[in-house]
Amino acid sequence: MDKKYLLNHLLYLVSTLIAAVLIGYVIFHLSGSGESNLSTAIARRISAGQQVTGQAYIFKEETVLEIDGTGAVYSKLTDGQRVQTGSSVASVYNTDAQNVLMLRGYDAAIALLKEANGKKSGSAVELQLKELTAAIRADLQEGNSASAQGQEQQLQVLLNLRKTVTGNKKNFDKEISELSALREGLLQSLGEATKKVYAPISGNYYALCDGYEQFFSSDKLEDLTPEGFKALIKDIPEGREDGTTAGKLQTSSTWHAALLCSDRSVLEMTVGKSYTLTFGDKNNYTMTLTSLKPTADEDGVLLVFSCDRVPTPGSLKRSEQVTFCIEEHQGLMVPTAAVRYLKAPEAEDGQEAITDDTGVYVKTGNKIAFKRIRILCQGEGYYVVKEWASDEQNAAAYLQLNDVIVTSGKNLEEGYRN
Repeated sequence: MDKKYLLNHLLYLVSTLIAAVLIGYVIFHLSGSGESNLSTAIARRISAGQQVTGQAYIFKEETVLEIDGTGAVYSKLTDGQRVQTGSSVASVYNTDAQNVLMLRGYDAAIALLKEANGKKSGSAVELQLKELTAAIRADLQEGNSASAQGQEQQLQVLLNLRKTVTGNKKNFDKEISELSALREGLLQSLGEATKKVYAPISGNYYALCDGYEQFFSSDKLEDLTPEGFKALIKDIPEGREDGTTAGKLQTSSTWHAALLCSDRSVLEMTVGKSYTLTFGDKNNYTMTLTSLKPTADEDGVLLVFSCDRVPTPGSLKRSEQVTFCIEEHQGLMVPTAAVRYLKAPEAEDGQEAITDDTGVYVKTGNKIAFKRIRILCQGEGYYVVKEWASDEQNAAAYLQLNDVIVTSGKNLEEGYRN
């Protein structure tokens, strides 16, 4: 009896122990401790470079059209329109400025509808509304009330126009005729112009002046030092009061963008080489680097770029955030989380030291292998690494196109995994 009791008790203890081991084993694997759940990414080609961001200031050759006395200035010219010496560019009326701003709104809406005619482009009105709203918001944030006020009138005209325009509409002749009649009626109500303004020189006409034309003229760049640039942008003057000018003429298609950069890696850039600059988040211009000057205290570098293409009207303000790449690189994209730095074995006496390896783990079937990489540049969350040709020496030791990169996982090491 006692032996049977002891045997049963022993079997109970053994079965309990086995059950506990099995439960522990299951929990061990479910928690990922026994086998790592691997995250992967495919090695694909990418073209990228080391990005630099800064605040650029726009320099142009501009002639401001001054007027004597007061009055509201109206021009039927569109921004950016080319005019010749002696041609009429604007008229001054003894009226409220709101009337002139409304005329500009009519002109903008009519031009938009003429461009959309026959293109099934009722959505063009919606697009213009979004762009105008964003532009007005930016002007108000920067304190440019004159520009914002002028665009608000265009916005009001477009809002009224949207009520009668649908996305499938292809012909806007009726709307153009109605807006033209309203425009002509308002223009007639202003009476005779008190003054006519003529172009003293040929150039591209723009209705609004920002007051910075004489301070950010292209000739200022000839002898501008980094210290002089710092002083210039530190005390930016206030804009002009509305009613003192009849617009301005950009007299040269060449314009410049200058910025002071704290990243000294820009010294690797080449004067005379072309770079693509992105102003804001969508305006790209190919510009030539014309000047590269470090500051005397070596805490920054003044870069000056030039471009011969006249900017799209309204696309650039006097000061814009700009982004560009120091040098473009082509290679394979590797997530930063995937990069591993393996410690090389100790060098034996009398032997040359072995350098540490930088690379990634790659997965082929159930096999994990370590492959080296050579980093060319870094982007946001990734590296661009060299792509090795298959016939290059030791190419098999390096990451190849379409390799499956292990981006995360526990207990990573070379070998086979179950």
